[in-house]
Amino acid sequence: MGNPDIQRTSRLGLLVAIAAASVGVTGADRVARALYPHPEQLPQPASIPGFTLSLRPPLFNLASDDGSWGVCYPYYFMAAPAGRQRIANGVLTEVVVLSTLFAPDKGQPGSSQATIILTAAPVADSAKHVTTWLTQLGLTPTSAPPESPSGAWFAGPATDGVHRIAVVRRLPQRVVVIAYIGLGGTFETNRPHFWNVLRTVGPRSCAG
Repeated sequence: MGNPDIQRTSRLGLLVAIAAASVGVTGADRVARALYPHPEQLPQPASIPGFTLSLRPPLFNLASDDGSWGVCYPYYFMAAPAGRQRIANGVLTEVVVLSTLFAPDKGQPGSSQATIILTAAPVADSAKHVTTWLTQLGLTPTSAPPESPSGAWFAGPATDGVHRIAVVRRLPQRVVVIAYIGLGGTFETNRPHFWNVLRTVGPRSCAG
């Protein structure tokens, strides 16, 4: 017989995943299917406009449905894929927002999450796409951090204690702006998770 503690933990995890899926938490339905011994009895996973999503424990693989780019992120991140949309600058853009784990804030009570924003657009629209997002985020060119993957780096002042950095990656079909934002404390604590996510961004599917 199996370990009863492990069995109870698995059942609890399944119940949490089903509850999260019922309120629309992205990817929770994939987790439920991975935990349930008879996944064919569960509803088919919800579709995400503009993207495909699969679970390869412990990572989710989120990819553009046209195969142009993808990213992997850990199962404990909160994800909000906003799909493919034509934003105010007229560029057809794919937008994904990821939230990290909570960590204590520096210099003030409480904890918060850091945020990773990924925006991808066709290479033909590179200049307009990059300019729009760097302007929106208030970022200017900076030197690359020593531990960082390749790309052009940008940063902004820590306004109201919020730190902001971004990197621009050019793929064969997409130019991707990847921004990392957070209050002091959680920004530093979750920074290694940002590097890990950043290293997975690649053409067609995530490189994780």
